[in-house]
Amino acid sequence: MAVKINMGIIYERCINCGLCMKVCPVKIFKISENFMVIDNQNKKFCLNCNDCIAVCPRDAIFKDNVADIGVEGNILSKDFTFNSEQFINFLLNLRPVRSFTPGALTAEQKQYLGKVAALAPRNGYTGAIRNTGIILVEDPELLAEIEKYTYHYLVRLKKSLVSVWQKLLNLVNPALRSNIAATLVQIDSTMDAYKRGINLLTFGSANLLLLHCRRGEPAAGENLTMMGYQLILGAEAIDLGSSFLGWVSFALQSVMLKRSGELQKIYQKLNIPKHREIRSVFAIGAKQTRYRKLRELDGEESGITVF
Repeated sequence: MAVKINMGIIYERCINCGLCMKVCPVKIFKISENFMVIDNQNKKFCLNCNDCIAVCPRDAIFKDNVADIGVEGNILSKDFTFNSEQFINFLLNLRPVRSFTPGALTAEQKQYLGKVAALAPRNGYTGAIRNTGIILVEDPELLAEIEKYTYHYLVRLKKSLVSVWQKLLNLVNPALRSNIAATLVQIDSTMDAYKRGINLLTFGSANLLLLHCRRGEPAAGENLTMMGYQLILGAEAIDLGSSFLGWVSFALQSVMLKRSGELQKIYQKLNIPKHREIRSVFAIGAKQTRYRKLRELDGEESGITVF
């Protein structure tokens, strides 16, 4: 469904350079009688990418959803460069952190992470797909409740994986049997550690980032994945550690436990509507210590197959 967008050209600024016409993927701009004009037939195809605004040297294009910043506003420096080797070294330094110092994030850190999340790419043209949300949990009681709930999830998950019906299914699917066996080993290890006071669920983090989106929207989930990874990069940029919490993420979107009412109680405390669900959970905080060695590559470098 096309999105109605009010846009136009400020002719007092336009120098007819044609850059907007070059970058527009749906050919909204064209030359008519030596002047740049908008093709009203194609305007309905606008992707709202705002590339035309970003490329215009005179801020001559206006849209109702983008503020007019003026000719001298927010211009990218000509000296801006992104060194490829520096980026590789940054990624080599990036590692999941599972040991954090106590205490909440500062107001400046929260503001920075909010800006990082807002700059994450979002696919899709509808609000339901693009509407992603972030919740920062720092209340100790709520953190403890989420940990306890996740442990209960593991108990029930193990029970379902060793059920009679699951055993019958395993007999006809060797790959599934192998995956379930490995999962059960991880569940037993995590539960045993929890009983011994070793927290493999949240690693004792004083801050959890919960990413949520509209329920039943795969594209929205993909947007959250991109946002989550961008938050990991942003956290490292301000010397914070982070780690994806798989068991907590699975528990907070568990179909199996929705009937029990436990999940609804947590969602209510987090003020998350019924039509939305948590898809990813990250621990985040100041690192307990410094790391002296760069991260090693997992196996061989991934190659690119060309056809």
